[in-house]
Amino acid sequence: MSRVPIIPHFEAGASRLERQRLENLADSMRAEQPELAIRESFRPLCIDRYEDGPTLHLDDLTAIPLLDRYYDVSFLQDRARFRAVDGDWLASCGPHVEAFETYTQDRLALGTVTWLHPRPRAGTLAVAQACWTDTVVRKVLVSALRTGRLRYLHPHMGNFAVWATAFLLSRHSGHPLKVIAPPPGLTRAVNNKKWFADVVHRLFGAESRPTTTYAWNLSTVARVLRELAPVSRQMVIKRPDSAGGAGNLVLESGRYRELSLGELRVEAKAFLADFSWRGEVPLLIGAWETDVLGTPSSQLWIPPRAEGPPVVEGIYLQMVEGPQGMFVGSQPHDFPSPLERLIVNRSWLLASLFQQFGYVGRCSFDMLLLGEDFDTCSLQFVECNGRWGGASAPMTLMNRLFGDWARQPYAHREIVISGLETLSFEEIMVALGRELFDARTGTGRFILYNPRALSTRPGLDYLALGATWREAARRMRLEFPQRLLRLLESRGVRPVIRQPGNTPSCDR
Repeated sequence: MSRVPIIPHFEAGASRLERQRLENLADSMRAEQPELAIRESFRPLCIDRYEDGPTLHLDDLTAIPLLDRYYDVSFLQDRARFRAVDGDWLASCGPHVEAFETYTQDRLALGTVTWLHPRPRAGTLAVAQACWTDTVVRKVLVSALRTGRLRYLHPHMGNFAVWATAFLLSRHSGHPLKVIAPPPGLTRAVNNKKWFADVVHRLFGAESRPTTTYAWNLSTVARVLRELAPVSRQMVIKRPDSAGGAGNLVLESGRYRELSLGELRVEAKAFLADFSWRGEVPLLIGAWETDVLGTPSSQLWIPPRAEGPPVVEGIYLQMVEGPQGMFVGSQPHDFPSPLERLIVNRSWLLASLFQQFGYVGRCSFDMLLLGEDFDTCSLQFVECNGRWGGASAPMTLMNRLFGDWARQPYAHREIVISGLETLSFEEIMVALGRELFDARTGTGRFILYNPRALSTRPGLDYLALGATWREAARRMRLEFPQRLLRLLESRGVRPVIRQPGNTPSCDR
């Protein structure tokens, strides 16, 4: 596909026994979980084959609890710009950043798109619903459907609001609008850590997932903490439907070892007060792993079944920081071949299972490597990101800019520096000058994205390029932060680099 360049990098292999196990599991799950099937009213929105055509991109984040726990994250909607090509549409509930669009058109040569800025009724994250409730934007989209200027809706994830908006626009216009995403029930399931852990257990065995206990109420939370505290240094409580660190709560075990059950219940009630939890989903509780060698992430594209099997595009080593283990960036892995094959094959099997239920689109899996070295470590699957995220967006951008991300060494991350919010995106562009990558000349070493982050916090996301992967990583860690520090100091600001460890900058 030219609009979303998918570049296979790994060939997956599965034995006959593994394939049969997968088929059997799929049959069992269909019988056990009818909610995974798509509802009849949404079935006309599904795609059997994907052909290039004008697309509406929108990143509706309303289905991820706690994502905006610390600050407004609506700026993440602008990340969809890197999927959009010439003639596409892009919806965002935030203000337009003209300098960013000029940058993507001129410097990055990503084509000309039409931005829509619907007025939201249910908060700035609810961009899908806003595309329908804002009557001006609705009329524009209905007209585009009727005149053939819009064929697809490609969201961040396939939540109900996205499918409902596509259904309403299609019915109102009398023309089809196909959705490039899994159906809502399947989207909700794969992004739930408990559901995913159960699937991993059934497909690969108990040792392939972290040992975790589930708690539906405060009394159970207190009991599990009492059992874990004496045998672990740290404990973690996770909300299963949140994302990459935003829904994690890490506790030092020593503080809780001498408390009674009643005291533990009072403590739990206090520290869960801002967790947006009322018992509607079970909390995951376990020991916080400390002998972690690495945190790999596999990036896959799952096409409609008629177009073939899932594609494994990349295996990355994630960078996590802070007590909650927040995702702040990633770079390609350097694992030995046997470990690479294990990651690739198991990721492919999981994606193949999802494909049988109608999954279409971007998907990734986060893992832990536990042990003393990469040759003998064990592999555990932690969560599925059934959506676009912090690694897949830069990877796809690199495919668009260089034809294949593997041709150009790069590394990417987020940086938070006090005082950065005093600068505009345009000022940062001017200051970087020729160091900013220019697709027209092939020169430059840095690429910027998420410009509206500056309006809500002193953060910026960027990619660093290099002649080698080591050089790209060095530029990411040292050169770019130093460049920003010098810029802020020249403006009379005393900047301090912060760890994003208390903010949800994860693989959303």
